[in-house]
Amino acid sequence: MDLKYFTKEGNVYKKKAQFSYAIILTMAFLLFAYGGYHIKLPTLMWICLGLAAFVPFSIMSQYLEIDTSQKVIKGKTALLRPSFCIAFDNIQNFELYSLSHNFIRTNTALHVYYINEKGKEKMTALAQGFTMKAMQNTLNEIEDILAHEQPKR
Repeated sequence: MDLKYFTKEGNVYKKKAQFSYAIILTMAFLLFAYGGYHIKLPTLMWICLGLAAFVPFSIMSQYLEIDTSQKVIKGKTALLRPSFCIAFDNIQNFELYSLSHNFIRTNTALHVYYINEKGKEKMTALAQGFTMKAMQNTLNEIEDILAHEQPKR
């Protein structure tokens, strides 16, 4: 199995860090801060500088692991969101979600729907980026890993 977005360490597949999304978002906030400085809006400048500083910490806290020995997917998608642990058997389906404004794609996310321990259907994001192709390839790799570990799926 040839993996582009994951690395295998024993029975654990870890998603490689994707910094392009963070770099583009940080640069956009810095650009808005620069604009706020030039049009004499210090509030805009300080808010954008704060967000530009916040984005790298948020990206560094993200992780996604597929543990085939415990048969779970573990991860954390943002700095202020709690981590999650989903058993393979509880996964219902995956969804690619694309958000566009005026025909410009601004975000694409990969979501998983699962049944939690209370028996309710829940949804959480596994990954996000700008292109549908990257998220589709990530989904394909996740499905390949799950199919390799669970031939019944």
